[in-house]
Amino acid sequence: MGNKQQKKLAARFNDILLITAPLTVTYSAPQASAILKAIAVKLGRKCTTVDFNAVTLHWMTKFPQKQFHALKNFFLHGTMSERTQLDVNQWLANLMTIVNQHQPKILAISVFSDDCRTATRLMCQHMRDHMPDVKILIGGAGVAKGQKYGVSDAISFGEKLKNQGLVDHYIVGDAEHSFREFLQNNLDFPGINSVAWQPLNNEQQQNLSYPDYSDYDWKLYNEKAIGITGSRGCVRQCKFCDYIVYHPTFTWRSGQNIFEEMVAQQQQFGISHFEFSDSLVNGNLNAFRELIQALADHNTQPSNQRITWSGYFIMRTPTQFKEELWRLTAASGATHLLVGIETFNDAARAKIGKKFTNEDIDFGIDMAMKYNMNLWILFFVGSPEETEDHIDETKQWLTQHTYALNNVTIIMANPMNLLPGSWYDKNRDSMGIVIPDLEDRTSWYINSTNNNLNTRVHRHNLIAHHCRQLGYTVYSDDMTFDWLYDPATNSMLAKE
Repeated sequence: MGNKQQKKLAARFNDILLITAPLTVTYSAPQASAILKAIAVKLGRKCTTVDFNAVTLHWMTKFPQKQFHALKNFFLHGTMSERTQLDVNQWLANLMTIVNQHQPKILAISVFSDDCRTATRLMCQHMRDHMPDVKILIGGAGVAKGQKYGVSDAISFGEKLKNQGLVDHYIVGDAEHSFREFLQNNLDFPGINSVAWQPLNNEQQQNLSYPDYSDYDWKLYNEKAIGITGSRGCVRQCKFCDYIVYHPTFTWRSGQNIFEEMVAQQQQFGISHFEFSDSLVNGNLNAFRELIQALADHNTQPSNQRITWSGYFIMRTPTQFKEELWRLTAASGATHLLVGIETFNDAARAKIGKKFTNEDIDFGIDMAMKYNMNLWILFFVGSPEETEDHIDETKQWLTQHTYALNNVTIIMANPMNLLPGSWYDKNRDSMGIVIPDLEDRTSWYINSTNNNLNTRVHRHNLIAHHCRQLGYTVYSDDMTFDWLYDPATNSMLAKE
């Protein structure tokens, strides 16, 4: 082989190929691979990112609807037909085409959630069979937990694959430091091949490299948006939530620090919309006030391209979050705020751990309407304390607030699961909660009431139907893949 051919071949080789595992419905670019690429590049490693999840979703939407849903059911539940097997074989061939293009020494797979495990296992097995010399690293939220629905057994998903020889290493928790140490062969660092990891403190968050989106194919996404993280953990202790189990401490960056990243990313990639990954973008009010003031000032300068953003948001009382902060939030470029309301009964919401009332919600809606923002109201059916009266109150609230149809979008999560480590999970005996199948945490019930899965599903469907009859824009977890696949338009975001 000539010297020129050798150089051409060597140019194809990567130290690291970062890919995202299917199957997650997403309309914008995931942040994880961009974060890890920045770390690798800083260490002088050659690294490429490919959003294989988005590639897979686009590939799937080219199929007839029945075939599409069969593939979806395979990725989410492992169900396989003869037709699906042929499609999965093609999907694996697509994977190998990508891997062969880059010839990595390390294949790092981002496992966003439990729903990515079927694909992750199959990809790892296929790589072992066809490219056994490539080291495989997995990380992400879907790696730490044990079973499909997060049953806290003695062994994690990552450890299972490692014990089976399907992966060489796994990372649990925030990977900014552990991935850096992994690349420097410090395999004893917390979070590497262990569920014990070290959350980043405020100072460490301030000093992280900006995510590197230079490899991203923006045509894959319905929305061009750059991910950004301003805080980790949560300032609330909601009884249904398991996030605080894995992020027990709330940490944050200063508003100025976040603002500087947004401006730098806008200048580098020419994208002006940002999506915050924070559980609550206004968890720290001082930092939030600093951020929205800086963004509002930026957006008023005619020489600057306007920045916009969206994120999860705490509904606060009018004394905590006055009209001037609402005005600044709008001026800072907020397009939609995702607000966890959870229930429309004040007493039930207080029991869950939310510290605001329906009156506070009304004030927030008034402010959103006045300053032309959209509130995406998140709520779910099925808390252990829920009664038929709560369902009637929800219907009544929705009926009374149709005046806000243009500024309120309804996001209905599936009926409540008992998430491992949550307050409800830890206190299920005292509350009379029974889980007949620990691998299916939707199946819980309470003997003393009619709060069981069938009741919760019925109530969920009842409220969703009522919302649509009233004219609300409604999104629900159980129709996520219906939004993705519209047989009439092949739209990647199809509304009902």
